[in-house]
Amino acid sequence: MLAHPDRFFKQVFGESLARVPFAGGAGWGQGRTRTAVTNRRIPQLLTEGERMGKRSVSSGAAAAVFVTLLLGCSAWGQDAGVADRVFAERSAPARLHFISFDVPRAYPGLPYYTRTAVVGGRWPYTFELVKRPEGARITADRGEVFWKPTREGEVALFEVKATDRAGKSVTRRWSVRVTRSGFCFVAGNGDDRTGDGTIGKPYRTIQQAINKAHGVGTVYVREGLYRERSRPKGSAGGYDEYTLIIGLGAYGLGHQKPTAQNPFVLASFPGERAVIEPDGPRHTAGETPIGIEILAPYVLIESLELRNCWNKGIRPAHADCLVVRGCEIHAVRGTSGNVAAIFRGTREMVVQDCRLYDHRHVLYKSGHCTPITLYRNTDALFEDNHIHDVPTSDGIIDKDGGRRNEFRGNVIHGCSAGIHVMGQSRHVDVRIHDNLVYDCNTTGHAPAGGITVGRHGHGVTGTRVHHNTVLGGLSNSNAKDTTVWNCIFQTPGLFATAVDPESCPGFVARRTVFHCPHPKGFKFGSFWKVPAIDFAAFVKLTVSKEVLSAEVQFENRHRNDYRPKMTPELTRLVGDGDYLGAHERVLKWAADGCPTRTRDTVLTRLDASESRY
Repeated sequence: MLAHPDRFFKQVFGESLARVPFAGGAGWGQGRTRTAVTNRRIPQLLTEGERMGKRSVSSGAAAAVFVTLLLGCSAWGQDAGVADRVFAERSAPARLHFISFDVPRAYPGLPYYTRTAVVGGRWPYTFELVKRPEGARITADRGEVFWKPTREGEVALFEVKATDRAGKSVTRRWSVRVTRSGFCFVAGNGDDRTGDGTIGKPYRTIQQAINKAHGVGTVYVREGLYRERSRPKGSAGGYDEYTLIIGLGAYGLGHQKPTAQNPFVLASFPGERAVIEPDGPRHTAGETPIGIEILAPYVLIESLELRNCWNKGIRPAHADCLVVRGCEIHAVRGTSGNVAAIFRGTREMVVQDCRLYDHRHVLYKSGHCTPITLYRNTDALFEDNHIHDVPTSDGIIDKDGGRRNEFRGNVIHGCSAGIHVMGQSRHVDVRIHDNLVYDCNTTGHAPAGGITVGRHGHGVTGTRVHHNTVLGGLSNSNAKDTTVWNCIFQTPGLFATAVDPESCPGFVARRTVFHCPHPKGFKFGSFWKVPAIDFAAFVKLTVSKEVLSAEVQFENRHRNDYRPKMTPELTRLVGDGDYLGAHERVLKWAADGCPTRTRDTVLTRLDASESRY
């Protein structure tokens, strides 16, 4: 018998590992040490302990004993029924509800368009227009509302009903006034001195239109290239380091505070595409301005192309209910700690249907250059975005203090990894589902190229990762109560999954495929300090159930068609009424090359007998 298990741990693994409490949380055996649990597994360890002798331990023997010890130490292992009950609670859907706002004004003769934002419930949803003016239509799968008003002065009432996969519904009502008031126009042949901002006498620069509109209303920008700077370089008081600025009342700009009833909209003219870039040398520190600075709530940025900015593309500050929709942001360069297309966070931020690509950090060869980098975002939605060709960083990083954010329907490839909930400050209840991640870095010693939950010591709690198709791994550290279900994690790299029980109590996986060509492609413990283990050991340690390590075959990987070929084994794994990996509509969109889905292509989708995506 091992009379002194504490001494045994110290001899094999050192002082620090022997003393660390093993896993646990409220109700799961918090405070149990490895020694306490191991005492109940002494008979199984006898052979290994006697073979090891007193102090001389080979690395192979240490690895074997460590795995054996861990197999007896799982806090879940004392009662697998607890894990089942907890999984049922965690996988229950969040409250189904609308967030953000819909624009309450329309210009006579020009199309009115909005896309509603819904979170919670069981995605995907179906939408219908319960109340609408004559001629208004909606895409049943995406909630895009299209209407062409003709009568000035008309007030139209809209009511949209969203129904989730479980049959639960929620509705939203808003009214739209048809008016010429509150609209400003910008054109390449306009004039800031003689123009008045009407459609017949537009302004020449976008910043002039924003200022004349006092930061509220709608600014439509005609097709063309606009080289902008918020204020002439060297202006008194500064604020010349931005391409455009919205929501600044100081320095004579006089911007008002938008509201849900009177938001600010900056968009390309319907059916056209405006391209915005900084007025200054390309990619030069101190000369090239950063992108659009937003200092006000209830702002919509729609159908614009923004390029060649320095450090940031769009940066909100105190900008609750910001919506960025249908935009293309690319070629951002910089030297700051966070080079990003969209940077920082707000409450109820919505980013939909954007294409973000080709961002580079001038100084660093890896990291610090992520298309979407978030700080203290809450109740936000990032949906149906195409993120690609940023090889030095992740596609999305929820970096600091995220609460109840939802990432779904995104296609990410050509990055160092897919989605990362970092835990630089405490994160709670982040939901990652129905995303496709492929062709990202999978060559590292950790499960790179996929989804990472945690990392920094402040911790992440209650992350839900489900229905994702990931050609990469899953990494989980400093993350409590992570729950994974109905995912595919398939990597050509060294490791499919790494879970650290010391910092990640309560990890649960169900109905998921973890596949790695390496026979010992899993880690359970501090990633760099423990030996790799095989799939069977990983399943037992994490009390995972209904999980497989079989290689999934896809329809056509060469054409980026990642719809899984469902074998009888996979069908049994998923069960009736559910699906494995990302939803088919996400995978079909990717297989078609992620075609643009914006305001200006909505008629194609509406005219189809059935929506394809």
